[in-house]
Amino acid sequence: MHSPKTRICALLALVCTVALLPTAALAADRALQYVALPQGSYSAAAKSVPSGGYAENQWVQGTNPFTGLPWEGIYLPVMVNIDTDPLARPNLGVYDADVIYELPLHRQGHTRSVALFLSNIPLQAGPVRSARIPMLEIREEFQAGYVFYGTQEYKGVAVKEYLRNIHRELWDKNSFIYPLVDGLVARYANYFDSMRGYVGPHNKAIRLLEIHNAAAKDAPAMRPWNFSDAGLDHGAGVYYISMETRPDFIPSYRYNEATRSYDRYYNGEPFIDGNNGAQCSYANVLILRTAVSWYRNRPDAPLVPVTGQGDADIFMNGRYIRGTWVRAVDKKGDAAKDIAARTVILDDQGQELALLPGKTFIHYIDMATEVAVGIDPSEGTAIQGATAVVTPAPTDTPKPTRTPRPTRTPKPDAPIAAEETPAPFVPEEGDESFGG
Repeated sequence: MHSPKTRICALLALVCTVALLPTAALAADRALQYVALPQGSYSAAAKSVPSGGYAENQWVQGTNPFTGLPWEGIYLPVMVNIDTDPLARPNLGVYDADVIYELPLHRQGHTRSVALFLSNIPLQAGPVRSARIPMLEIREEFQAGYVFYGTQEYKGVAVKEYLRNIHRELWDKNSFIYPLVDGLVARYANYFDSMRGYVGPHNKAIRLLEIHNAAAKDAPAMRPWNFSDAGLDHGAGVYYISMETRPDFIPSYRYNEATRSYDRYYNGEPFIDGNNGAQCSYANVLILRTAVSWYRNRPDAPLVPVTGQGDADIFMNGRYIRGTWVRAVDKKGDAAKDIAARTVILDDQGQELALLPGKTFIHYIDMATEVAVGIDPSEGTAIQGATAVVTPAPTDTPKPTRTPRPTRTPKPDAPIAAEETPAPFVPEEGDESFGG
């Protein structure tokens, strides 16, 4: 559970974020009441998984399997690790992503995202940062191309050891081959550019379209999602969402009734794409709760279970329900089979959720992380287990707590140990850059 001090910071951030939103996005005709969602453990609906797991969804020809929107093309999805640090914004390419995941990265509250592209492959995406095992496990669900810049190699959470165990075929002369694209491997280094106006290590962009066209291989098996034009037709009316993992990592959403989507903000400012200046919006916002821990108590070695099951906070159509997520676990404990399973989102009745056609943002958070929402009490649907949030006086938007020192990017051809991945950076006391 969060301490009183942390809770107060979250509430202050919630209010200042609301205060800074554009008037048009505030749905001024609605007097919202702010509550914290229940944290809890697993919902009853997902305590049992059907024998044999969940069948694959049928692809509707002529539609994007991840958005349900019209699409024609070759099925070659690609994912990119993208920095979420304040110094990494605006991100490049995020407007074109069909799905974005955000995961815990550091116990002090830092996060990192993974963007999935299919409909539109941008010329550039970034800033690109290093890989962690939970991000690779998300990639396994789609067998997509995967772009990153270095790997975490602490014993026990070493990415390369993990990959060798499940994908020996993706190695050539002790380095990655497509679909694993590491900017610190010589064969791929020339596809990465330094970003003007960004300080290292938040300054590497991938020329995504170029490498996608050059390195594309056979298409993987398609993993279509389930969609319905109707969206949610029940649940509490929720028009604002906010969560805080630290004062300068505060994603929030405001429901736009005109577009039936959630406009995204970060630290009270519109979440825009640096390629085109467009604000990113999502038809579906999913918050998947899991039991986050830290390997051997290392604050920068996250263990984020993305297999198993847990609660899911589901936002769609300006509505909220509490459901569950399930990624079936193999009864024999075969980790390779676990991560090959698809993630299934169940609604509040235990049935597979039909998403609203459009883009989706998915947060993996610890079960104890507080999520605050703004509900319209006039609609008469309460959220069971929610607790009222007392609104304090507005405060300024939190600023980054420090400016990381510029770092020198290792040259791919330099004789770097451990197959061209630099040695893990061990932060000094009080240093939050922690590299990678």
